[in-house]
Amino acid sequence: MTATLLGGCSDPESSSRTLPTASTSTTPGASSPPVLDCGTQTQSQGERLSEKAADCLLGALAADKAARLQHTFLTVEGDPITRTYRSLTSGRVEVTTDNTQDSFGSEGVVSEICIGPREVVTVIDFAVCEDRHTVEARARNAAIGMRPAVPSPCAADWDAVMKQSRLAIARPDLVGLNLADVRELAKGPGPVFRRFRILGKDDDCGAAVNDDYQSKRINVLLVKNKVAWAYNF
Repeated sequence: MTATLLGGCSDPESSSRTLPTASTSTTPGASSPPVLDCGTQTQSQGERLSEKAADCLLGALAADKAARLQHTFLTVEGDPITRTYRSLTSGRVEVTTDNTQDSFGSEGVVSEICIGPREVVTVIDFAVCEDRHTVEARARNAAIGMRPAVPSPCAADWDAVMKQSRLAIARPDLVGLNLADVRELAKGPGPVFRRFRILGKDDDCGAAVNDDYQSKRINVLLVKNKVAWAYNF
């Protein structure tokens, strides 16, 4: 097995915040908890996110309450990007970023689950964010008692290749997921091989691999159709 690759989070900060007065809304249905509305903001180029709006969301997060904040900011080229934050339980925030009007962007709408809010400038920065579908798939697997795949016999060779690359990104968050779940994560425009590759399956480590680099392509090794090893490159 040969391959050629192109060469080349800190701890969350905590602070005490005072929850400002904000309106609340409820989703239809008596059992739905109230959702704190922290507002909708449109920022001019280079403008900071409102401190009051950020404190509203982060205060609700600290109190383990539901809250929502949406704001639109501009790229350097002047294109609008809309980001929506929704506080969940256990210190988690769902962050949905709509890049569809960004002329130089290619990610469309991206949804992540984030923890550890750090600084607030143009947007709220987090210590760790994961793709929402990955988080949901892992929780689903755990709920039905699925365990991570056993180590792949192909992993040692590929680990050696990864050490030679400065661009490959490890994806331990994908280990243990079903093949179908990872294929779903890799969906998108363009040829499949630019977004997803199986480098080895069970004890078959002889997959032919071209040397083009794709930063968002998911590469996996499978054992019994479950991901045992994963990298982006």
